[in-house]
Amino acid sequence: MMIAGVTTDQPYTPADGADNPSARTAEIFHFLGPDPDKNIDIIVQRALAVIGGVFSTFIDTGGETPVIKSSCRLPRELARAFLSTKNCFTQIPRDEELIVFDDNDAGLALTDSLAGRFGVNALLGAVIRNNGKHAGILWVADSRPRTFSSDQIHALHCLAGALAYQTAAVTSGKTEQEKIGEMAGQLAHDLNNILTGLVSYPELVLMQLDKDSPLHTPISFMHESGVLASDMVQDFLLLARPKSYEPPSLDPVDVLRTYFSSSTHARFRYEHPHMQFSLETDGQAGMIRISEILLTKLITTLLAHLSARIRESSRAEIIVASHNLTDQEESRVAMIFRDNGKPIQRKDLSQIFAPFYAKKQLGHPGSGLGLTAVQKIVEDHGGKAMAGTADGTGLQIALFFPRENQ
Repeated sequence: MMIAGVTTDQPYTPADGADNPSARTAEIFHFLGPDPDKNIDIIVQRALAVIGGVFSTFIDTGGETPVIKSSCRLPRELARAFLSTKNCFTQIPRDEELIVFDDNDAGLALTDSLAGRFGVNALLGAVIRNNGKHAGILWVADSRPRTFSSDQIHALHCLAGALAYQTAAVTSGKTEQEKIGEMAGQLAHDLNNILTGLVSYPELVLMQLDKDSPLHTPISFMHESGVLASDMVQDFLLLARPKSYEPPSLDPVDVLRTYFSSSTHARFRYEHPHMQFSLETDGQAGMIRISEILLTKLITTLLAHLSARIRESSRAEIIVASHNLTDQEESRVAMIFRDNGKPIQRKDLSQIFAPFYAKKQLGHPGSGLGLTAVQKIVEDHGGKAMAGTADGTGLQIALFFPRENQ
């Protein structure tokens, strides 16, 4: 079979993992970095890996004339012909979010002369919008007639949401935190829809399944994966929502002691037997204003980050003390999390709170937004989050909260 000079003699085969579009879509957050232009290329490449086909491309229609902003395996001859005339690739239906030409559509893409000329027999497109206006289409094309599954369509819609955020980031004057918040809000709803079945149905099956069943282990793994993905969505929502409540006063030492005696920490220690934990306090730290739920979120996120940095025997210390950032500032409550691993490089240290700047290996769970969420929580409560090293060794993350007058 020929498509614009590219020969393929093998029958259509989805990309590796394309039978699990939700999981492959979630992996995108391991690859994204602070450069929106590079992120656009990554998303377009990931769209082809998730959906399968012969090429993917992002057509920018926000200007006076359409422009190919990014593509993956787009044949050169087709790229030259793309923008020479109006065609199905560049025309956006007014009110549609998704465009599907497949075996379920009697017209197919062959009604378009350009698609027919280059042997395109199936097309899946997701409309990109910025501030309610058309900004382009993310396309995945195939040379063979096929039917796109609802999971594949939903996955492309999610990727289009990430692409919309990245295209806005190129020209927007908003802060990085505001941009991430907007993207988080767009993605969280779609991901929640996917996760409803991934978390609840395996849980129902496990309740009726004998522990000796050969299905118990794989279904448990499916359920745990859904729970991890749900935690990622909570990070998205945390970044998208402003603080809208009056937090209570509490003693952070009490919250830490409650956490260390909880079943959550017992499971964490079971999963990380190489880690040793200690808590130190000067007894004079005082009270801070934050909900216990959010403070526990900070504790679990930071301990998880420290444990993911090193796999050999290591130590994590938490120090709570009264501290002055400057001579002019009033006393603050400092919560210091540090380990005894290898010192972090300066270039990584400067980006440690940046969204998607994840240094862990692919395959370890996480959204790349954990420390970004930590910084937002602290700043929402009038505090500061800082990172550095302790005596040139390990990593130290310090959270400074305003001290409550007692």
